[in-house]
Amino acid sequence: MQIVSVACGKTILTGEHIVVYGYPALLLPLNLKVECKLSEFEDRAPDGKVVIFALGWKQEYGWEKIDKIFLNRNFKLQLVLASLKISFDYFGIKKRPGFKLKLESSIPIGGFGSSTAVSAAIVRCVAKFADKNISQLKLWKLLIQIEKMCGTNVSGADQYVISHESFIKYQKNSPPKKIKVDSKILKKFLIIQSGIPQCTTKECIDFISQQKKSDPRKVDRVFLRLAREGKRMLTCLKNENSLGFFKAIRNSGELLISLGVVSSDSVNLIRKIEKLGGYLKLTGAGTIGDGGSGGILCFSNIYEKIESFLLKNHFDYLKVSI
Repeated sequence: MQIVSVACGKTILTGEHIVVYGYPALLLPLNLKVECKLSEFEDRAPDGKVVIFALGWKQEYGWEKIDKIFLNRNFKLQLVLASLKISFDYFGIKKRPGFKLKLESSIPIGGFGSSTAVSAAIVRCVAKFADKNISQLKLWKLLIQIEKMCGTNVSGADQYVISHESFIKYQKNSPPKKIKVDSKILKKFLIIQSGIPQCTTKECIDFISQQKKSDPRKVDRVFLRLAREGKRMLTCLKNENSLGFFKAIRNSGELLISLGVVSSDSVNLIRKIEKLGGYLKLTGAGTIGDGGSGGILCFSNIYEKIESFLLKNHFDYLKVSI
């Protein structure tokens, strides 16, 4: 017996940093996937033995440890164990079987929902094992519960877009809202890996907060302009106005650069790709100082020259779509 399930990744189209202050963010599901395989042992090993193969490592646990949420310094492993426990509890599977659990992912780590997708794939796999259905709404709530159990402070946005596999609008203190858009503009674009940021998301958020305290009028003007560009993006997507959308992407990118969360190295990369016909913006919290800034969205009418440049200069990138 083998059970297979999948879950998607996500990215932020617009709303970085301003979402913290109550402005809306737009999040997209991506065609990047986590695949979860649950299978029996060929040698009929005794019940209660769980062997986990995931992301380059192998671990073996008994259910007595999983049921107590065996705390491990490895967050990803802890997330897998918490996902198993909560799933088996939710579906009322009292007899804890032995099995092999294998996880494979095409989702990059850092800002693309890889952890949430792992949990979603596991929950869906256990649902099939129990021969039960799980609604998108209930899956969303379980994903929030799992990550909170692992000590993560979650907004619910990533969990919603991945559980519902839907383009969403997220705003603080409001329930996430599905957006129905079937635009050709989102059928192909690139996410360029500019390099791993040398600071945490929290450090970037704190950096913006300090700027806002020292010059609130300036930062508020940037926030308002970012919000307007986000609204413009949505209108352009609904009207299939690719040029207007591309300009909104570029304008948003420039505004994020003005906030100081895009490194000089990443700005230089953006300028070079702009000359090749690209429209780019940061996706995620970014960085402070030098080095990589994380993922950068790139839209264009012609991608061949851009991809050739990235390959020649050894930049990793992903071809993605909604």
